[in-house]
Amino acid sequence: MALTDSLRILITANGAQAEREFSKVGAAARTNLGHAETSAQRFGRSLTSAGVAMAAFGGVALVGLYKAAQAAQEEDRAILALNNSIANSPELAGASADAFLEQAAAMQDVTVFTDDAVVSMQAMLATSHLTQEEITQLTPLVADLAAKFDIDLTRAAVLVGKAMEGNAGALGRMNVRIDEGVYATDRFSAVMTALRENAGGFAEEEGATFNGQIEIMKNNLGDIAEGVGRGAVTAFNDMLGPVLALSDAFQEMS
Repeated sequence: MALTDSLRILITANGAQAEREFSKVGAAARTNLGHAETSAQRFGRSLTSAGVAMAAFGGVALVGLYKAAQAAQEEDRAILALNNSIANSPELAGASADAFLEQAAAMQDVTVFTDDAVVSMQAMLATSHLTQEEITQLTPLVADLAAKFDIDLTRAAVLVGKAMEGNAGALGRMNVRIDEGVYATDRFSAVMTALRENAGGFAEEEGATFNGQIEIMKNNLGDIAEGVGRGAVTAFNDMLGPVLALSDAFQEMS
């Protein structure tokens, strides 16, 4: 019924008739509105479902890239720490990080430790005024110590470093006994011997077990993730400029 007809009834007809006519108009309007709401809701639900699926896929992808980028950043940080130790240690004057990195990569293939963790351990040993040769000799034994006593490589390096600087008690509290006679004249040889006698070869033995092989495989796959992450970091950095510019433009809008 047209609006003018309804108004005409309101003006000319009795109240009961007007009420009946308006009730019909109201019922029809509510029915049509209900159909519209139902269609809109169905369409909205379909968009929501698709949006959730796309958001979930995008979220998983972004989380994966973020973790890969983190792995790449951790590798860069380990190398940065190593280079800093080399630069600040007179005993490492002229030393190259390449020899340490090659040893770390080789150890990742036979122990459960990642090359990044080994590099961080080498950087810690370098703060104890050791030469490049001494660090490369100690590195596998520090890994043995960490593996056998179930501590992280950095802590193991700190303990060994303290022993190299004259504090043998730190290792002694872990029942790693150092020959005091030899230690008094040759700390390096005494510590090396004590580490061999207490944990020598343990890291590679652990790496040869089934669980160790699984861990080694995971670590090697992690190198692939680091490569992907490095690309992700570059891509994110490239995108950051335009995104910030767009954000600034929106903020300036009324």
